[in-house]
Amino acid sequence: MQNIWKHISQVLYRVLLMGILLQIVLGLCWGLVGLINSGWYSVIYILQLAATFAGGCMLLSGCGISSRLQKITGAGWLMTSPVILQSHVAADGIAPAVALLMFEAAFCIRFFKKENAGWKDMILPLAFWLVSGIFRPEYLLFGLVPVLAVMLRYLWICQNKAAKTGTLGVVALLILFSALEVTGAVEAKTDMTFREALVTRCVWSSIPHVYDSWPAEIREVLPKTMAMEAYYRPEQSEEVFLEGFRSLPKDEQTACFKIMTESSLACRKGAVFKETAYDLLGYVIPGIIVNMQLGGKGYFSATAVNYQEWMDGREVFAGFYMTFYGYWFVISGVILLCLLIGNKNARKEEGKQKVETLHLWICVCAILMAISQAGYYTLYMVGRYDYRLATCAALMWGLVTLLVMNDRKGPVE
Repeated sequence: MQNIWKHISQVLYRVLLMGILLQIVLGLCWGLVGLINSGWYSVIYILQLAATFAGGCMLLSGCGISSRLQKITGAGWLMTSPVILQSHVAADGIAPAVALLMFEAAFCIRFFKKENAGWKDMILPLAFWLVSGIFRPEYLLFGLVPVLAVMLRYLWICQNKAAKTGTLGVVALLILFSALEVTGAVEAKTDMTFREALVTRCVWSSIPHVYDSWPAEIREVLPKTMAMEAYYRPEQSEEVFLEGFRSLPKDEQTACFKIMTESSLACRKGAVFKETAYDLLGYVIPGIIVNMQLGGKGYFSATAVNYQEWMDGREVFAGFYMTFYGYWFVISGVILLCLLIGNKNARKEEGKQKVETLHLWICVCAILMAISQAGYYTLYMVGRYDYRLATCAALMWGLVTLLVMNDRKGPVE
């Protein structure tokens, strides 16, 4: 049985490798065409791509991938995911934030691997984390996961009570700072508070169904023409849908929001939860959801505009590239599951030790970062699902796959 699994695993390993190489080739072609057509902006895009590639190599090196060829191939695969790649040929701050997040994670891993790690070893992870917030403030929330893990690790190994107390204080301050910074940044950027975002999440898609049932006081504040404009153009919901309520006293505003939310959930609770779950899945498994949208299932949100930009000047192969990514996302996921199960059984038969604790920590942190990103954008990007924002999920799936492929204790050597 063990020999049969070894043969099957070798086949699956090679299938994964061929898919990875094909994606890299497609990504290089797509990127080269984009750089040629970008003029002087190509300099910025090249710097963004180089930074992310360097971050990917450092991250994989920290994960125990020692071969230079494997690091280059792995970093190339992470970077050529359409989710990651398309955000790197745009000057919207996503690319540098992703690169800084990778550097942060790489230095956090170094901290875990160092026996006598101290405060000085936390400086670089904290610096990369803070700088990422300059480009995209919400990345302070996503990058908080590995920073907190490092702090907790330090608390575990530190013997000095005063240092432990100070670290606990820093952990509390980091959480508070991230909450305040992200909330403040969101209000400055989208002009939407957490409560308003929650109301918009529940009410937006139900406006045509429940508007006439709202009391006259609400309809006076929000005329039907403005409400329908917010429904058809969700990117305007902050300016159109919520603007009138901000002039009301807080207690009246709360009462209006409560009526609107309750009426929406009473009428379309299932639909609201389904739409929320759909958006959430879109940020966790972007390859599958994007192909569903391109196939006419679900609502397009920002995908139609993004796909048009994706195809611009690359009509010959860009469509195949995106379709391949969607199918490859599913195929590689199935292969990954098979390898995980097979490697676990092989370890039992051969009496080998369990998966390294460090690799488990890396996977858990990557999953938590992807979940935090998915939850954040699901709440604040109502009706505007944008696959280019699902960067943590794309990195998570790629990183877990590469770790399994590089599992030296499994049957694939």
